Amino acid sequence: MTPKEKQLKDYISLYWEENGFAPSYRDMMEGTGVSSTSLPYTIAQRLVKKGYLELIPYSSNRNLKPVSSQELSALAFLEQRGLTQDYQQWSNT
Repeated sequence: MTPKEKQLKDYISLYWEENGFAPSYRDMMEGTGVSSTSLPYTIAQRLVKKGYLELIPYSSNRNLKPVSSQELSALAFLEQRGLTQDYQQWSNT
C-alpha cells in the first residue's frame, strides 16, 4: 500500500467510525489536502481493487466502506497463497 493509499484509507475509516457513513469525494479531497476530487477517486478505486474498501451498492457519492480487520486478515492470508482473485470472484456473487 502506498503512503497516499494508506492516508486515504485511514481518513475514510476514521470518518466512517465518527459519522456512520462514508465521506464524499470532496470531503476526502479536503481531509487529505489534495486540490481535486479526482485523486481521491482514483486512489479509492485502487483500494477497492486491492480489497481495502468495498463499494456500497445503490449509493452514488458516499459509496465506500472500510473492510473490517478480520476481512483484511483473511485477505492477507489468501494473498500470501495467491488466492485473492478467487476470493474476489466469490465475494462478488
